[in-house]
Amino acid sequence: MDFNNRVFLFLAALLSGYALYSIGDTAGNFFDQFLFYAGYIAMILFSFAIIIVGLARFLNQYK
Repeated sequence: MDFNNRVFLFLAALLSGYALYSIGDTAGNFFDQFLFYAGYIAMILFSFAIIIVGLARFLNQYK
């Protein structure tokens, strides 16, 4: 696994999740609420992905 490229991919996905979250934060119709929760879930998932990839990258140096 190429950890250098994966970290930037997950950071980009985390940033897009935050963009969806902030777009859906202000309005009240169904589509905006969907964007809000989709962005919120994406931020949570990709935060864990960044942590896991970071730990794997850190532990890979001790092989």
